[in-house]
Amino acid sequence: MIQLNKILKSFSKTIDQLERLIATNNIEVDHNTQQIDHLQGKNLMLLAEAQAAKETAEKLKALVGQ
Repeated sequence: MIQLNKILKSFSKTIDQLERLIATNNIEVDHNTQQIDHLQGKNLMLLAEAQAAKETAEKLKALVGQ
């Protein structure tokens, strides 16, 4: 019975470590997802600004005859 208890204790320790790893990884995934969302939003804003700048540049070229 003593041997069985040692084996079970070892498994319990492994399970605890795995559960901590799961929690840590889930937190990091959430953080990464938030960063991705932020960067995607920023990219959309940059693309819109670039498009507006392109349109303005084309209109200015037309005004100055280029």
